[in-house]
Amino acid sequence: MLAVLRARREELVDEGVHRIRTEIPGYAAISDQTFIADVRSHVGQEHDALIRSIELGRPLSRQEIEFIRPRAMRRVGRLPLGDFMHAFRIYTEVFWDALLATATDDDARREALALPSIVMRYMNIAASEAAEVYVEAERLLLAHGERVRRDLLEDLLASRAPSPGPKLAAAREAGLAPACACVVVVAAPTAPLHDEHHLRACAASLARAFAGADRPLTVVRQHEVVIVAPVTRNAIGRLVEALATVQAQLADERLTLAVGVSTVHEGLTSVAEAYSEAVAAAERVRPAGGVLALSALSAFDCLTLFGQDTARRRIPADVRSFVADDVAEGSVLITTLLEYVRSDLNVKLAAERLYVHPNTARYRLAKIEERTGTRLRCVADVLDLLIAIRVAEAEFETIPAAAASSRVSP
Repeated sequence: MLAVLRARREELVDEGVHRIRTEIPGYAAISDQTFIADVRSHVGQEHDALIRSIELGRPLSRQEIEFIRPRAMRRVGRLPLGDFMHAFRIYTEVFWDALLATATDDDARREALALPSIVMRYMNIAASEAAEVYVEAERLLLAHGERVRRDLLEDLLASRAPSPGPKLAAAREAGLAPACACVVVVAAPTAPLHDEHHLRACAASLARAFAGADRPLTVVRQHEVVIVAPVTRNAIGRLVEALATVQAQLADERLTLAVGVSTVHEGLTSVAEAYSEAVAAAERVRPAGGVLALSALSAFDCLTLFGQDTARRRIPADVRSFVADDVAEGSVLITTLLEYVRSDLNVKLAAERLYVHPNTARYRLAKIEERTGTRLRCVADVLDLLIAIRVAEAEFETIPAAAASSRVSP
């Protein structure tokens, strides 16, 4: 019987690999030919080891099945442990069915029926060895990955670019290119957690709120979760909604978090500023928990609560563009807006003070609304425009004297 099994080795190994790759989802999803060849080699070694165990009449020792160790380590990160162990069971079935098929007479069948205990004892030892090695390798991999991510975050918070090697690779895996637009999220429990694993579970849940193809940089750091992720400005609203959903779900499980979300920053060199914003936002909701995203606040709120730099990043792109263009063109529209505000939103009075016809003043105000997407009868929109002008004074050095003469403090 063993001679037949040896002769059918390649055929049985092919059958085993085929079943493994069609019946186990993890294996089926991998088309890498190098990986498939490695799986086939491992199945062949298992085939030979099973025959050797039957010949000796005993299960093989761990020293005799050391070939399992490197195979298990290579599966970590590519396959779940359950899939890896399922492959062992599948080939045991293939081997056993082939063994029984060779028993063509009564003597052979009696011999075959005496073998299950040897085969099962071999598989128990082999599976135990594989599981132990896999878990050990996975733990080391996770520990190494966590250490690299933590070091990468510390570099970013110190405004240091990721150095070539593991940290740069981790940044790329998170989609963090040097010039990318990114956001920082800080989440802290409103009450001390007795088990650090709870905070790690919270980190995993928050990370899933990011819908991009890349997994965000997520680090548990000093009793808080810090997430740095690339983001587009038009996606920030959906992200905040997803974070709020996760926060509510965790609160239902009595894990209440205060979550702060920074404004969108350009480039990795500004991660430290974004982190400070996110911490400040989280502090404002810490007593009861919740999510505070600075992108959801008006520029006026950002100015009064967090300062000019944060307010500048909150100003919509259309407003920033309008201010920059109008300053370059002599600030005619800005001058009209400031006089309109100084006149308590009275167009006729503003026109008199500007020495223009009221229709000219109305035309200019309409152009401001068109170019900025704001409504000049809305106080909040007017405040955002005024703040944008104040910020522009620093960015574009000065607003010309025509505008300066009619400045109004928001």
